[in-house]
Amino acid sequence: MSLYSWQQPLWKKLWQEGGLNHHALLIQGRAGIGKRDFAYVLAQTLLCENLDTKTHQACGSCEACHWFSQGNHPDFRLVEPASMQEEAAEAEGDESKTSDKPDKKASSQISIAQIRELEDFVSISTHRDGYRVIMLNPAEAMNANAANAILKMLEEPPANTRFLLVTSEPRRLLPTVISRCRRVEMPVPDATVSTQWLKDQGIEQADSLLAQSGEAPLAALKLADGEYQAGRREWLQGLAQGKTTPFMTLAEGQQKQPLVQPVNWMQTWCYDLLAIKSGAGVRYNTDYTEALEKLAQNLPAEKLLEWESLLKSAKRFANHPLNARLFLEQLLMSYTSCFR
Repeated sequence: MSLYSWQQPLWKKLWQEGGLNHHALLIQGRAGIGKRDFAYVLAQTLLCENLDTKTHQACGSCEACHWFSQGNHPDFRLVEPASMQEEAAEAEGDESKTSDKPDKKASSQISIAQIRELEDFVSISTHRDGYRVIMLNPAEAMNANAANAILKMLEEPPANTRFLLVTSEPRRLLPTVISRCRRVEMPVPDATVSTQWLKDQGIEQADSLLAQSGEAPLAALKLADGEYQAGRREWLQGLAQGKTTPFMTLAEGQQKQPLVQPVNWMQTWCYDLLAIKSGAGVRYNTDYTEALEKLAQNLPAEKLLEWESLLKSAKRFANHPLNARLFLEQLLMSYTSCFR
């Protein structure tokens, strides 16, 4: 794994300022810009036994680097929610890491049990007489008990231990956890750089995908999925009908799909409409600019703000609604009622 081109300046700055010497780094920034990958490069660099003196990165060829690339370095621990572990296992086709209870949904939190497992890890000597590295991703997934447990470790860090906390939502972390870390802010890459990177990956309509993702190139890459785009197109074409949006048809067709997706689509649609009302341009759905501008003419801003508030509340329950169809119908009916 290597750094993305837009991360090179940050890496150079971090190295020059001695950032790798801090016992805990909080790597924060917008989702979809490569924070997790950056943390992986950091972890491998800390564990490497033959550092590249030109790039100040891991050599990629020593025994420690081989262990790390194979995912079995004894001095590295990745702590993630069980749901993320299952998603990764499914993507790799590794059934041994998926839940043996298909009816039980994997947790989206980092639990106290996972943090307690680290106590044994940090209590023994390192295998290579170097650093041990603990990476928490996303750090905001820690529940209250887990956050308090990791705080104790950060306050009294074990010898030769480095913590890498990755987050897109630092406001959800305990202030005391943040205060024990050196904050590393990852900037959003320049649009020109991101667009070119997407084109290098063979992605067409890079500009549109980048806008949809909020200028986050890795998120944009995921949005290129054909099935996702088909679902988005159906929803936005429906929303473009304004007062006559076919809310029952849209809600019925989405019941068996992740409900977070249509809520996100509605939120970006609402954002763009409000942006137009305030005199700004379309940010997310640039491929529907004409439809949005036409709709905005017949939408009172106060009604849009009410819908925006409803969508924010709905986002919190999107993963576990009592009735998926009714959940979506209510959001869509609220949208159609905004029109004069």
